[in-house]
Amino acid sequence: MRSLHPCAHCVKAKLQCTYNLGQKPRAKRQRHMISSVYESRMDQISQKIDELTEIMSRLSPANLSNGDNISAISPRPLPNHWPPSALSQLPRTNLQTHERALTEADAIEPSLFSQAVFATKFLQAVLAHDIFSPVASEMMPALKSLGDIVEAQQRYNNSYDASNPFSKTLPPGTTVRDLPLPTTGKIMACLRLAKENPRVQSHFLLQFKSIGHFTEYVVKACSPGPMTDAELIIVHLGLYWLFYECSGVSTDISTKHDYVAQACVCKDSLEILLSNLSFHTPATVDYVHAMYVAALYCLQMNKPNAAWTFVSKASLLGQAIGMNSSLTMSSEITEERQYKNRLFWAMYCLEKSISLRLGRCSTIRDHDVTIPQPLTEQRTSPDWYNSLPEGIELSRLFGMVFDDLYSPSALVQSIPVRRSRAKALAAKMERRIASRAASDIHPKPPSQLVEPKVLEFLSHASRVCDYSVLASIYKGIPPEDSSSSSCPECISATRIALQEHTACISLLADQASESLILDFWVNTALLLSPFVPFNILFCNIVETSEPSDLQLLGRLVGALEVSAAIPRFSAACRRQLPIFRSLYDVAAKYIESKAKVYQQHSLANSAVTGLDVESGMRTEASQSALTGTGDTSQDGVNHTPDDFGVEMDLSSAEIGDWFYQNQQMMRLLEDG
Repeated sequence: MRSLHPCAHCVKAKLQCTYNLGQKPRAKRQRHMISSVYESRMDQISQKIDELTEIMSRLSPANLSNGDNISAISPRPLPNHWPPSALSQLPRTNLQTHERALTEADAIEPSLFSQAVFATKFLQAVLAHDIFSPVASEMMPALKSLGDIVEAQQRYNNSYDASNPFSKTLPPGTTVRDLPLPTTGKIMACLRLAKENPRVQSHFLLQFKSIGHFTEYVVKACSPGPMTDAELIIVHLGLYWLFYECSGVSTDISTKHDYVAQACVCKDSLEILLSNLSFHTPATVDYVHAMYVAALYCLQMNKPNAAWTFVSKASLLGQAIGMNSSLTMSSEITEERQYKNRLFWAMYCLEKSISLRLGRCSTIRDHDVTIPQPLTEQRTSPDWYNSLPEGIELSRLFGMVFDDLYSPSALVQSIPVRRSRAKALAAKMERRIASRAASDIHPKPPSQLVEPKVLEFLSHASRVCDYSVLASIYKGIPPEDSSSSSCPECISATRIALQEHTACISLLADQASESLILDFWVNTALLLSPFVPFNILFCNIVETSEPSDLQLLGRLVGALEVSAAIPRFSAACRRQLPIFRSLYDVAAKYIESKAKVYQQHSLANSAVTGLDVESGMRTEASQSALTGTGDTSQDGVNHTPDDFGVEMDLSSAEIGDWFYQNQQMMRLLEDG
C-alpha cells in the first residue's frame, strides 16, 4: 500500500489516499454446471467411448483373422439397387478369406460390384422360375461364391465414396511451392531429348504450343518467385510425362532407371498438389489447361470419377472465359487463338467421353459452341491431333446417346420415340464404323512417332470403343421379340466388342514398348469399355445357353489372367479378374447344369417336349428378371421395380435400371 501522489479526489476531501500497487487480483470465479449430474454425464460419455473402442478393436483385421464371426457384427444396410431377397436366397458363409484377399488387392476394383449385382439378380430371377429344380440346386455353390464377393465388396464402398482420390498431405511447415522437382540438369537433358526425338515430343507435348511453351513454365518453376497452383500442376505433370517418355526411349539401363525415379518424384509432388487444390479457382486459361491435364492423369491412374471432377471444372472455367465462343476468340492473336481452340476441343472430347461412361449430363451443350472445328485438311504436326476432327464427331455422338436414350427425360418417352431415336443413332454409328473399315483397307504409311505394335493395339482399342457404344445404343431399342432382353443387333455388336477387347489384351503380352499412350489406353479403353458388352453377353447366355458366347467370355478371362501376370499391367488387369472370373464360372456352371438336366429329362420324356417346356419357362424368366413381373421369388418377395413412376412403361424402367447399374460400375472402378 502507498500514500504518495494522492489522487485529486482525496486531496479535495482532505482524506488519506491509499491504493494497491499493480493490478488488483481477480477473484476466482466458480464454474457453472459443476454438479453430480454433470459429472455423471461425463462418466457416461467416457464409458461410451470405451465401449466404442472395444467394438472397433473387434472389427480390426487382426481380430477377424483370429476367427471372429463376422455374422455376429451388425451388417450395414445393402444398397437400394440390391433387394434384400437377392442375398437372402444365398447361404451365409464365412467371408474371412474373401476379406483378406480384398484387403491385399486394394479391395478388388469396386466398380464391378454393380455388375455382379445386376448379373446375379438376372440369373436368380431365371432360376426362381425354372421348371428344372435340379438346376437351381446345382447353381447354389456358384451363386454363393459370387454373392460372397458382392457382400464383402459392399464393406468397402462407404469408405471409398468418402475418400480423397489422392490422399496426400503437405509436409509440416512447407507450401506447394516447396514441393521437390528433379534437378535442373536432368530436366534440361530430357527437354533436349524431347526436342531431338519426335516420339517423345508427340506424346508429352499434346496440349502445349511447343517445347518452348512448356519450357517457359519449367524456367519459372526453377526460379525464385510466386507461382499459381495451375502453373505448378502443369509443370509437375508435364515433367512426369516427360521423364516417363524419356525412360521409354532410353537404351541405357541406369539412365532409364534414373528417369523412372525422377518421374516418381514429379508424380508424388503432383498428387500432393491435387490433394490440396482449392475449390475456388480463377477462370484463366492456365487453370483450364491444368484441370484438363489433371483429368488425363486421373484416367491414366484409373480414377474416372476424379477425372470427371477435373474435366468438368475445366469445362466450366473454359466456357466462363469464352473459349467456346467465336466472338470472344476473334479478339485473340492467331497463335493464342489456335492454342485455345485445340485445348477446348480436346477438353470437349474428353468431357463427352467420361460423361457417357459415368452416366452424367455433359457440362458442354453443343448449341453453345460456336468456335470452328479443326478441318481434316488442316491437320498439323502432332499425330494426336490428326484424329481430333474424327474424335469430335464421335464425342458429339456420345452426348446424343446419353441425351436421347439414357437421360431421365429420354426414359419417360414412349417406346416408338425411343426406338426411332436409337435407330437413328445406331445408323450414325454404323456409318462411322463402315468409314473406318474402308480407311483400314487403304491404310496410311506407318507413323514414325508410334511403334507398329502400338498402332495395332490402338486399332483394336478403337473398335472396342466403337462396338461398345453401338451395343449401348442397340440396348436402348426395346426388343420386338419378347423372348430376349436384347435385340439381335445388340448381341452382334457385343460379341465383336469382346472379340476386339480380347485381341487388345492379348497384344499386351507381346508388347515390350513403354509408351505413355499405351498405358493411357489400357486404363481407358480396356477398363472402361468391357463392362457393357460383358453384362449383355452374360444375360444372353442365361437366356439362350449359347456355348459360343461362353467361350468368348472364357477367352476374355484367360487373356486377363495372362496380362495380370505382367508387372506393368498387373495393377490394371487384376482389378477386373475377380468379378469377371466369378461371372464366367457362374455362366459355365449354369450351362453345365442345364446340359445335365436336359440329358436326364430326355431319358424320361421326349427331348422335343422338354425343349418346348423349357423355352416357354425361359421366356417368362427372362422377362421377369428385368421387369420384375411374374411370380414372387423363393423368398416370397416380389421384384417389381418401384424406382420409377407408374406413368413409365416397364421397358423404360428396364433400360434405366440397366444403364444405372453400368454407370455405378464406373463409380466403383477406381482403386481406393
